[in-house]
Amino acid sequence: MQIPINSIIEKCPNCQFFGNENETLGIPKSIDQLSNETSDALCWLDANKYLDIEQLKFGLLILNEQSHTFHKNKSNNFLVSATPKLTYISILQTFYAKEATQNKAYQHVAHETATIGSDCIFGNNVVIEENVVIGNNCKIGHNTSIKANSIIGNNVTIGSNCAVGATGFNYDLNAEGQWITAPAFGKVIIKDDVRLFNNVIVDAPIEGETLLQSNAKIASNVVIEGGASIGESTLINTNCAIGRKVVIQPNCWLAQGTVVREHVVLAVNTFTGIGAGVVRNSNAGELLFGNPAQVIQKRG
Repeated sequence: MQIPINSIIEKCPNCQFFGNENETLGIPKSIDQLSNETSDALCWLDANKYLDIEQLKFGLLILNEQSHTFHKNKSNNFLVSATPKLTYISILQTFYAKEATQNKAYQHVAHETATIGSDCIFGNNVVIEENVVIGNNCKIGHNTSIKANSIIGNNVTIGSNCAVGATGFNYDLNAEGQWITAPAFGKVIIKDDVRLFNNVIVDAPIEGETLLQSNAKIASNVVIEGGASIGESTLINTNCAIGRKVVIQPNCWLAQGTVVREHVVLAVNTFTGIGAGVVRNSNAGELLFGNPAQVIQKRG
């Protein structure tokens, strides 16, 4: 793969380029991968990291203005950006992302009552049960099951080995001290532009809905129990567990290993620390750390 530098410059009008725009770039590499033999790599430099590039070779380095002042006399290609990492990601999305059109040849099973939109791509062994509705331009990875009555919006990406709409761990003690459960008659609704990574479980409730609002991003190995509601543009990191009927309002950020007790409400812009055990409701903008989680500070 060879990407013309001048094409990248055209897509980055707010950046300033120094070097030879007629050269081409190969694959992206991290700073740590560079050597005196690398010649055409695309890479970016963190604003807080100093790099001695005297002995390094690369095709294009994205960095901020302050970092560039140390290297502006070097005969290399630089793209100066106020946000180097975001510019790097934008370039990857524009020029390097591969459309997995070949996945259309994979074998999947869809019930005859399922409704599937246009331009969807399903991996091997995907199972889509009865009365499922899937919007346009959705991608579902290998070995994922979409259980009956689930509703999935447009531009949704679901990774491999996920289960959406299954009966959850709905056990309660009866008067005789026995654990009893009930089948799930509720459903899962996933709105537009949601992304689930691999090994995500989204349970259906006994009744009602489990809801993932638009643009929510759920990392790998997350469990969302039945009746939970995940707010718009909320990010949930790896190994989190969201209890039954939890409400997470928009723009929250849950760090790795966060556990939220059932029925808890996390207000808008709540952040949690790694391994937080959240057992009470939060107020808007709070930072919660520890187990049980305590308020460390409130964001403005």
